[in-house]
Amino acid sequence: MEGKADYLKMIKSNPKVEGLIIATKENLDFRGFNAHGFTHANFVANETKRLLLELGYTAKAAELAAIAGYMHDIGCSINREKHAAIGAALAFQILSETGMPVKDVIRIVSTIGNHDENADGLPINEYCAALIIVDKCDIHRSRIYMDEARKDNPHYKVNFATEKREIVIDTKKRVITLALTMNSKASLFEMMEIYSGRFQLCQTSAKMLKCEFKLLVNGIDIMSVTGCRRAE
Repeated sequence: MEGKADYLKMIKSNPKVEGLIIATKENLDFRGFNAHGFTHANFVANETKRLLLELGYTAKAAELAAIAGYMHDIGCSINREKHAAIGAALAFQILSETGMPVKDVIRIVSTIGNHDENADGLPINEYCAALIIVDKCDIHRSRIYMDEARKDNPHYKVNFATEKREIVIDTKKRVITLALTMNSKASLFEMMEIYSGRFQLCQTSAKMLKCEFKLLVNGIDIMSVTGCRRAE
């Protein structure tokens, strides 16, 4: 980043961002979604930064992507539908108040605005590609609430069944692997019914990073078994 300003730290301590993330969590909790609070925001920010750094991108690129990762769901504070575009608009206003260079603000907001697979999201740049991969890979029981009313919800079942989640980066072979350990509380069919489109977007995003994306569930290469390889 230009100068010595720690923009990621600045954003994490910004009361507007804090309020938007709290509102996002509350709104999505009410709608029955998985947890979208500070834990998810920090996971996406930290893992997006790690992904780019390990693949050889600059510290600046990694920090910009981390900021986008931290703020990517703030649009849900207003409405889940079109939250990527809403979040980009909110982020533009907040980031413009920090003194961050305009070109960096635009990189971040365009990344946020293109991360949602339900709104024609595409990895328009490396920042967005990394964010998409990490966001879609956040599948874990820590994201669900112990709520009897939600136990039959497919997202609840799949996340509750996921005991371990790890994003493994092979820098030599340039392979990004989501390794999941799942128990029998949810079936592979239930997982793929929800996530197959997201995993295909991960494959497209990995290509932007000159990588391959793989999915391992209990040690089995699921993308090859299910035929979900991205069409060339």
